[in-house]
Amino acid sequence: MEDGGTPRLTVPAPPDSFLQLVQWQKLRVSDGSSTSKATAPQRQLPRRAVTQPSLYIAAIFAIAAVYELAVAAGWIAMPREPGASPTGQGVVLVSVLVALAATVAVACLRPRDRSFSSIPLAAAAWVVAHYYAFDPYYLPTHRRFSDAGSVSPYWVYGVAAAGIAVAAASRRTSLAAAVYVVVCALTVIGMGIGH
Repeated sequence: MEDGGTPRLTVPAPPDSFLQLVQWQKLRVSDGSSTSKATAPQRQLPRRAVTQPSLYIAAIFAIAAVYELAVAAGWIAMPREPGASPTGQGVVLVSVLVALAATVAVACLRPRDRSFSSIPLAAAAWVVAHYYAFDPYYLPTHRRFSDAGSVSPYWVYGVAAAGIAVAAASRRTSLAAAVYVVVCALTVIGMGIGH
C-alpha cells in the first residue's frame, strides 16, 4: 500500500488474470428459486470474426453450391416450360454476382484475413455442383449441363482442382483468388452456351 492507504495498481498473476474466462463456465449453485428473469451471461464472437467479409463471401458461394446440389438431386422441382428457371434461381444468381464483386473488392482494397482462402474452395464447389444441375434450355427433359454440354468435364474438374492451389496461394497474394472466381463465373456461363 501507498502512504495514503490506497492500494497500488498491480496486474494479477496468470491464474487470477483469467477469471473473466472462468466465469463463463463456472456453475453457480443458488438456494433461491430458479425462475429468475435475469438473462444468463452469453459468450460473444470475437469482433474480428464478425468483421471478416471473407466469411460472408465464402458462405454465399457455399449456399449457391448447396442450392445447385438440391436442383441436381431433384429436391427443387424444375418447371415444365423450356428456359424457365427453378424456384430461387434468381436470388442465387444475384447473390453470386454480389459475392464475385465482393471478392474482387476485398482482394484489391482490404488486407487479407484468415478466412480469405475459403473463398476459392467454396467457388469451386459451386462450379462442380452447377455442372450436375439441370439445363433449363432442354426442359421439360431433364438434361444436365454435364450431359454432353459445351464445357468439358476435364475443364470443370481442372478448375475445381485449381481452387485448392489458389486457396493455398491466397495466403501470400489475394489477386489469384479474385481472378479465380471470375474464371469460375465464366465457366458456369459457358455451361449454358452452345446448346
